[in-house]
Amino acid sequence: MGQVSTALYCYLIFSAMMTIFMTRTKKFFWQSKPSNAVITATATNTVLSIILALAGWGVTAISISLLLEVIGITLVTALVLALLQKAFQQN
Repeated sequence: MGQVSTALYCYLIFSAMMTIFMTRTKKFFWQSKPSNAVITATATNTVLSIILALAGWGVTAISISLLLEVIGITLVTALVLALLQKAFQQN
């Protein structure tokens, strides 16, 4: 059960960071470079979460393969949401 909690923690952090990128522009999030402050803040949160999850500091440690699955799911979800956002903006 602990690994599930850690995986969900990572998903929530990663998806929150993606939400920041997605809501700051009307373009697709990958078409507009964020400010250095936004990049630094989101990268710091992401890297710290990865370290905590892999090392098991304060949470149950997860494997690199589970972490990569979570990252993949987050990226696919962000892509789908970005496409939906663009579709609704055009209407």
